[in-house]
Amino acid sequence: MRLEQELARKKEELRLLEDPHTIYQFGLLAFEGDAEKPNYSEAATWFKISAEQGHSGAQHNLALMYEEGLGVPQDYAQSLKWYLKAAEQGNAESQNNLGITYLKGQGVQQDDIESLHWFSKAAEQGLAPAQYFLGLMYSLGRGVPKDIHNAKYWLHLAATQGLEKAKELIDELIAEEEVSAKNDNAEIADLEAKMATFIDRATRIIYTTEQDLFRVLEESLLVDLNPLDLLIAYIAIDTAASTRWQVDQADRDIALKTFYEALPSLLDLRTREEYTLFLEVHRLRAQANLLKFQIDLLIGKTAYESDEHSYEGILYSTARAKMGPLSQEERQKARALAS
Repeated sequence: MRLEQELARKKEELRLLEDPHTIYQFGLLAFEGDAEKPNYSEAATWFKISAEQGHSGAQHNLALMYEEGLGVPQDYAQSLKWYLKAAEQGNAESQNNLGITYLKGQGVQQDDIESLHWFSKAAEQGLAPAQYFLGLMYSLGRGVPKDIHNAKYWLHLAATQGLEKAKELIDELIAEEEVSAKNDNAEIADLEAKMATFIDRATRIIYTTEQDLFRVLEESLLVDLNPLDLLIAYIAIDTAASTRWQVDQADRDIALKTFYEALPSLLDLRTREEYTLFLEVHRLRAQANLLKFQIDLLIGKTAYESDEHSYEGILYSTARAKMGPLSQEERQKARALAS
């Protein structure tokens, strides 16, 4: 009976020694020291036996020991090998460490896309450090187009788990957005002011000039302008020539809308020839409307010379005196004064 019990005990011990989880536990005991100094060499031995039997926790810990050189010679290739085995079994910590490995290019070619892939897998499993790194990559546009909305989403998930650096990065992103918004508003205000100034100057010139309008504008308004300002100037001339009523905010808004729609095409250009061809389209459009305006001006002048008290004559002389288009009220007054 005693022999049978001894055989049964030996069989159980043998079974335990063949069980990867039990072997993994032996590795943990050696790694943590169990009230004594850690025995990293012994831990690595147990972890390797368990890892070779497919235990993902042992694979992760063995990879970590190779990475840090604990109980084994430091070997990034071995570390990568065991991280990959554990990660492919869904081990979130190994997936996160793989993300860091590819992000740093530690023992492997640096690869933001591969790094993002592993961070995403670990983050989706709820691992806070991976959520932080994923948010960081979205905030920097590393391996993915920059996306502050997604960045804050993942950082918030990490922050709710108490990861302080995630909270700090969220605060930094919010502060940057506030500064960016102020800068954007300032740039928009500058563009609006520039467009309004060009429209006002173009309007004054075309209502006071009897000569070739576009030549006068080129000599007084379009001198030494960079392509961006030249685009604004052409649109401003087009607006001034097209508007027969007093230029108001709605006209300026339409001019700005035209500018913003044309801007991406302008920014895509690379050579002087491309700039010239692009701007020529807006130049010709402005010239065409200036020609129509000159025809209307000639009709008004002829009417004025024929009968200065006619409606068209009064409109012409009033616009000339004002040096700008008339409001609806001014047109109604001219109609009342007409003989």
